[in-house]
Amino acid sequence: MGIEKRYITKAEFSEDFVRASEDFEYGYDVISKVNVKTGQSILHYAVRLQQRWNDDNCIVVYDHDDDRLWSRVKASDSKDDAGINWYLGFFHGRVEAWKNDPLIVISFRDEIIPTPTGYDKGFKLAVIHAISDHFTLFGDSWEKKIPAYMRDKRKENSNILNYFADINSSDSDDPTAS
Repeated sequence: MGIEKRYITKAEFSEDFVRASEDFEYGYDVISKVNVKTGQSILHYAVRLQQRWNDDNCIVVYDHDDDRLWSRVKASDSKDDAGINWYLGFFHGRVEAWKNDPLIVISFRDEIIPTPTGYDKGFKLAVIHAISDHFTLFGDSWEKKIPAYMRDKRKENSNILNYFADINSSDSDDPTAS
């Protein structure tokens, strides 16, 4: 794939953003704490990302680490590891430039067809689900050697992300509708 430009109408924080972030050990006390070196908080950087995506009406998706830059995201299911299918549809990116952690976790909703000119795909909404980190989402080196452990870890993380997956969706509330 390389680089994919995804048009978005808007990026919004999920109603359960704080709750999910807390479950990933990034509670409000952590994300709101101001770093004395930068004068900014993790929450400030997350809001800057949201503003950037809304100003650009675009989020760039990459799949090679050489293309990694602030404001770009990578598919969270991009590696062939145990249980990675639990992350299908989720993407992650760096909250701060030049730092690997923390990560922001998003998904795209309501595909726009036909795709707007100049873009590879289009979506009505990018949902910002949570703040997390590589260790929490993808495991430590010893954990990665135990497939059953990683499947359980990713399933649990997916449940945290999915308990609010339908927030802001324009899909019908009727489960029998197609």
